[in-house]
Amino acid sequence: MLDRLLGRASLKERIEELEAEKQSLQNQLDAESERRSEAVRDKQEAEQRVNELEDRVTELEDRVRRQGGEGGGPEFRGRRDLRGERRERVVALLDSLETTAEGVLTAYVPDDPPEAVREAFGDRAPLVERAAPCLAVRDREGLVSAALRPPNPPGAFATWDSSVQVDRECSRPPAGTRSRSCARTCSRWGSSKQQTADSPSASASRGSRAT
Repeated sequence: MLDRLLGRASLKERIEELEAEKQSLQNQLDAESERRSEAVRDKQEAEQRVNELEDRVTELEDRVRRQGGEGGGPEFRGRRDLRGERRERVVALLDSLETTAEGVLTAYVPDDPPEAVREAFGDRAPLVERAAPCLAVRDREGLVSAALRPPNPPGAFATWDSSVQVDRECSRPPAGTRSRSCARTCSRWGSSKQQTADSPSASASRGSRAT
């Protein structure tokens, strides 16, 4: 009775309505968050499956080339399309490489490889020329040997340093675009090529480990 007289009853009813509406909206938000999480998981699984299939196709294509005896010169061992987390791992692995002073060459080769690149890659220099435009990486021992094609390439350069000079911005496509990047390895153990759809990437092979 007192609540009605003071108008509190209608206010309490309104509060209950708003609380119910808030709970309903919160439930919708939770459901939407769950759907998005599932979508992210599905996307990651799809990317992983695509990478696995591309690796398998590359393997088979390379086997066909070898069995067909194509040419007598150096050849890439394989090609890789890298996306998402795999691309980031590859770039991080190259970025983590450390060697002695001036122990690794990094060069962006827009077309014809300069003399420094040809000397560093030796008989595998033709692979760099075929991969151009590319970012070429080679250590003095030849354990790491790769040609990467970033989606956001830098200007031409060639430098020897104690680490690979990788600018992560080069491995990422310009904002608002969907681009592909590729990388190939040119070591005596072979090579690989990387391409990306919604983000850039790189791939490479080493004697003791693959990038």
